[in-house]
Amino acid sequence: MVTSVDPANHAIKARIEPDGVETGWIPDSAVAAGGLKIACPSEVGTQVLLLAVEGDTEHPVVVGRLFDTVSAPPVSPATSQPVQPGEVGVFLQGGVYLHLTPAGVFIAGDVRIAGTVTSTGDVVAGEISLQLHVHGAVQAGQGRSGPPSF
Repeated sequence: MVTSVDPANHAIKARIEPDGVETGWIPDSAVAAGGLKIACPSEVGTQVLLLAVEGDTEHPVVVGRLFDTVSAPPVSPATSQPVQPGEVGVFLQGGVYLHLTPAGVFIAGDVRIAGTVTSTGDVVAGEISLQLHVHGAVQAGQGRSGPPSF
């Protein structure tokens, strides 16, 4: 069980049961390291799986985190189910999430994009289609048209 977290050094301290012995600072696991980096530091209270490198119990490392009765797998608001095999889900406290499924990508939360957005399909905001919307009150010359409608 994680007892302390040092996000700057991607390290944790953990309590090893059944003896209740606390480790020193040990490396936390990474989802991906190298050219592709995905950081997801453990939180205090998370159940972790430790591995004694080369059998040395004095130098364990975190090799994974486990869901348990306290920290159950999340249920996706997009599908009302836990993440299924072949899917990826990222769920934050406060309701922000990203869920990749065979049916599409579901996002809840504000999205900020630095770069160009290119779509081969339509873009719809509310009920207004970027490709199919019409404008009323069109004026000739320098006049302005009315807002888009659906």
